[in-house]
Amino acid sequence: MEIVLTAAIPWDLNQPKLYHLKVIGTSKDGQTDTRTIAFGFRSFAPTGVGTNAVFRLNNRRIKLYSSISWGFWGLNGLFPTPELAEKEVTQAKKLNLNCLNFHRNLAKEEVLRAHDRLGLLRYMEPGAGKMAIGKLPANTAASANSIVMEKPTDDADKFAQRFMFVKCVEMVKVYRSHPSVIIYCLQNEIGADLKNPDTIAILEAMRAEDPSRCIVLNDGFVAPPRKAAQAWFEPWNDKLHRSDEKEWGD
Repeated sequence: MEIVLTAAIPWDLNQPKLYHLKVIGTSKDGQTDTRTIAFGFRSFAPTGVGTNAVFRLNNRRIKLYSSISWGFWGLNGLFPTPELAEKEVTQAKKLNLNCLNFHRNLAKEEVLRAHDRLGLLRYMEPGAGKMAIGKLPANTAASANSIVMEKPTDDADKFAQRFMFVKCVEMVKVYRSHPSVIIYCLQNEIGADLKNPDTIAILEAMRAEDPSRCIVLNDGFVAPPRKAAQAWFEPWNDKLHRSDEKEWGD
């Protein structure tokens, strides 16, 4: 179904305008189910890729000032109270940040609602996203960040890869209505083999659920003694930028 809203006000950092879509489903026997989804109209994308690349929010240049949030919360450690979710956003804004990173953990709905309502951008990771590519080589620590994953061979590793693949795709589906979310990254510091089809498959699957955002293999990590492979999609463009075709993947 295509729905058009004329003269929509863009969601922006200083004017985080939200709209609400209310959906009511009615069964043949008259039972109804209702869901209301908050969303906003905004664009975030790089322009001038390959020549003079800059980020633009609603077609205006923006520099991102961000910090990592590990997703550990007071009181219980696992999820925030509504007050703590809002405090993360208000304190970031007091530090003159305009973005925060989810890191090692999936997003929390309460936090994204505060971002949407108060006007702060967000970068998204699933946590351990490299497991969607394959398994760690033998005798490798799970925390090793520049390791190139190997093809799974036993049932347990194959299950772990399928599980993480689904987790990454569902992350996009669950959180794509939040205007504060500007980028999905598989994992912030990973090595990867771009000739491995599984490396590309997870990026394409995430993009299939939301072509409006940047989908990125890693965050520009350079692993000594060589630079890590880069691959990413820009919004509304099915071309995959790759570092084995263009330096640094553009």
